[in-house]
Amino acid sequence: MPGFLMHLIEGEMIINKINTGVTSAADSRLLAIKADPEQFLLGCILPDITDNKERTHFRPAWQKNLITKYPDLDYIRALYPDDAILSPADYGILAHLHLDTHYVTDFWPDYFTIENTAGNTCFDTRQPLYVHISSQPEKKIPLAEFFSDRYFYGEYDRINPRLLKDFHPYIPEQITYQPELVHITECRPEDPSQITKALQTYIIQNPSPAPEASVTRAEIFPYDAVIEFLEHMADTFFTEFI
Repeated sequence: MPGFLMHLIEGEMIINKINTGVTSAADSRLLAIKADPEQFLLGCILPDITDNKERTHFRPAWQKNLITKYPDLDYIRALYPDDAILSPADYGILAHLHLDTHYVTDFWPDYFTIENTAGNTCFDTRQPLYVHISSQPEKKIPLAEFFSDRYFYGEYDRINPRLLKDFHPYIPEQITYQPELVHITECRPEDPSQITKALQTYIIQNPSPAPEASVTRAEIFPYDAVIEFLEHMADTFFTEFI
């Protein structure tokens, strides 16, 4: 799933579109986000402040054995229709879940495929699976090796320094968490003190400039493609939720 940085950067893109008039701020929901952007950004990370992401990400039971796990947006909208989404934090949560879903369903397939031993597309982890990275088609990487620091998780370490350098996203660690403002109750942290701890774990407050080489070493996702994806998700957030 996208790291904290990607969620915060997309959140700021959404706020910037509201503030600059790229999208109309006449709607009361947009005005609420504009009036309290910090709570919106806090909402953008709340689903990850948990040890139970199945619950906070509304993953359906049929995904249990799949490597491709993502939120069920239709179920979320049925459970929380427009009149149940009442605060900027709620909209931040929706932005998070929206990004997570399309990261798996739309972004992943552009840069890697997952196959079984017969070479057919397959996501069932109960059988041996292999990954082909689009930029390295000659490689056939075992699934466990791909989802490791060598490849997938290490990609965040390769991309994050450039994201920090280019975007300097606002870090909502000093924002007072108010559970009564989170109406999507599944995303209320079991232990609110974990908010600051999690941000300190994922965010380097004073990063040194990222050398260009750190970006060219990206194994999977081209840096520019990541930014384009986040911009697209910020745009489609308005069409899907506002």
